[in-house]
Amino acid sequence: TFHLSVHQDEVEFEKVFRKVNFTTHIFRNRVKLETYNGESRVKAMVMEVKHVDYTEYSKRLISKIRKMAA
Repeated sequence: TFHLSVHQDEVEFEKVFRKVNFTTHIFRNRVKLETYNGESRVKAMVMEVKHVDYTEYSKRLISKIRKMAA
């Protein structure tokens, strides 16, 4: 895994974001609502990031469309 921190070398941080800018990925996220002292906050975490496998993704979409049409 690759952990990024804004406080690390900012040049490397920017380089990573420029490399993946305008590319397509699939994100698996975890989002939860936390309440502390009567104040609610939404906490979101990225659990996994994958490049899109367009062949597999297309097969899955076709399968879902066929199920909906049946």
